[in-house]
Amino acid sequence: DWINGVKHPCIVYEKETESARFNTPKNKAKEASSYLQFLSDHYHNLPQHVAFTHGSNTSWHHRGYLRNKLNMASLPMTESYRSLNRNRLNSIVK
Repeated sequence: DWINGVKHPCIVYEKETESARFNTPKNKAKEASSYLQFLSDHYHNLPQHVAFTHGSNTSWHHRGYLRNKLNMASLPMTESYRSLNRNRLNSIVK
C-alpha cells in the first residue's frame, strides 16, 4: 500500500463502508465527498496543513509518484495552496 511510505500523518476515507474507521456514507461527487466528510468530521480540530488526494499513487494528471511528492513537501509551508499536479515537482520527482 503506497500510503504507508508517506512520512506525514495520513487519514484514508473508505466509501460506503460502515465498518471503516473513516467512512464516507454516500459515494457522491467522487473524491469531493470524502474531502467534505473530512472537513465535517474534523471541523473543530483541523490540522494546519492538509493534502487532499485521490487513492492512487499514480494518475494521468501528474507525473511521478504521489507518495514522493507528499514526502517532498516540507512543513511548515509558506504558500497557502500548492498543487501536486502540474507544478515544479513534476520535473524533479519521478
